Amino acid sequence: MPVVSGFSRTLLILPDPTIAEARRSIERVTDEELVLLARQGDPDAFDQLVARHQSAVYRAALAALRVREDAEEVAQDAFIRAWRALAEQAKKKLQEMQIGLETIVVTGKAAQVAAEGATAAR
Repeated sequence: MPVVSGFSRTLLILPDPTIAEARRSIERVTDEELVLLARQGDPDAFDQLVARHQSAVYRAALAALRVREDAEEVAQDAFIRAWRALAEQAKKKLQEMQIGLETIVVTGKAAQVAAEGATAAR
C-alpha cells in the first residue's frame, strides 16, 4: 500500500509487511519448535527442517562415503527415516492421549456412579 511522506510529498512504495514478517518469523522458529510441529503432522515444518540441515547432512555423508551419488542417497534416506520416526512418535503420543482420555472418562463415570450410590443410600 503506498504511503505519502509528510515532508517531501514523495510517494514511497513499502514492501508488504505480512510477507516480510512471515520471513522473519520462519527464521525465529527454533528447530525444537519445528520438530514439535512436524510431530503434529505439519509437513511444512519438516520441509523447513530439511532445508536448514540438508547441506550439513549431505556434507557429513560425503565426507564418510566420498562418492557423491552415495552421499545423496544416504542423506535422502536419513531424512526419510527422520520423517517416519516423527510420524511414529506422533502416533504413539496420540495413542497415549487416547488412553489418558479413556482413563479420565472411566474414572469420572466411576466417581459419578459412586456419588449416585451414596446419595441413594441416604
